[in-house]
Amino acid sequence: SFIVFGPKIKLIPDKSLQPRIIFFWLVGFFICLWPLNFFYFWHGSEILINQEDILAPLATATQPAILREPVRIIFLGDLMFDRQIRQVAQKNGPDFILAKVKDFLAVADCAVANLEGPITTQPSQSVNTLPGDPKNTIFTFDKSVAAVLANHNIKAVSLANNHIDDFGPAGEAETANFLTASGVDFFGTAEKNSLIKEIKGVKVGLIGYNQFNSLVGFEVALAAVKDLRPQVDLLVVLAHWGSEYRLTATDGTKNIGRALLNQGADLVVGTHPHVIQDKEISGDKTIYYSIGNFIFDQYFDKDVREGLALTLDFDLATGKKQITETRLFLEANGQTSILGL
Repeated sequence: SFIVFGPKIKLIPDKSLQPRIIFFWLVGFFICLWPLNFFYFWHGSEILINQEDILAPLATATQPAILREPVRIIFLGDLMFDRQIRQVAQKNGPDFILAKVKDFLAVADCAVANLEGPITTQPSQSVNTLPGDPKNTIFTFDKSVAAVLANHNIKAVSLANNHIDDFGPAGEAETANFLTASGVDFFGTAEKNSLIKEIKGVKVGLIGYNQFNSLVGFEVALAAVKDLRPQVDLLVVLAHWGSEYRLTATDGTKNIGRALLNQGADLVVGTHPHVIQDKEISGDKTIYYSIGNFIFDQYFDKDVREGLALTLDFDLATGKKQITETRLFLEANGQTSILGL
């Protein structure tokens, strides 16, 4: 080891070094460091050079790469907080609706769902209406909904659906503001169709596809998949498509899903039909054509009262993806529970 001081270079050798080695160190450092020595001569400072400082970058370079933990994401179906759901929440408190699935959602790193309508300060138009009334399917959710999502680990939502613009651009803008203020990410709009969410060092790409809005339509989604694929470790498309209450996907829907996989998506999660539809597996990639409802006041048939939650475990080190399906049930009191518990 050695230490050099200024304004003049003075070498304090280790006693174990031989005189000839000291001479070569002196000549070498005089040639290399004389500009610094000249600078510090005028500034009356000293230069301290430690052998450990020189070798530190080499030691750092040999450190092993950081191993990232597997990530767990839960994907959920349609979320609708108006009509009867709004009335139940007003009576029992905003957290009542999700109380029976809170622990289930908490075990994931985050949950992602389709938010089937805007969050605004506008009064509801659909409360106390009957099916067939034009106002029955015009949705707006109370501003407390954004915090409810965050409190139940739903940290990202797709706005790519046919109800997000029920209150026009102003309603969509309010939705974005309320979600952002509560720490909930969103995607699936014309201005922000995709999202890269980093979870424990793993980059997850989320893209919205809306069959009912060309601004977030198939070509837009396909281009987004191509753009995000090289930027992320895992890529998921939330697709709002298909025909309501149909138990199997149409050939047209299947062709779109396959095209999204072929472009680079790892998983496609479908919503809108309000029932569970078939799925398709291609290698380690999967298309769920519809996972049904998650929060909705539809109770007229068993098929609309059951939904799927998809728990995706992804290990970046091995590339392994595992999906666990959990059946959900919409209770008549407005709550969603896990079927069989």
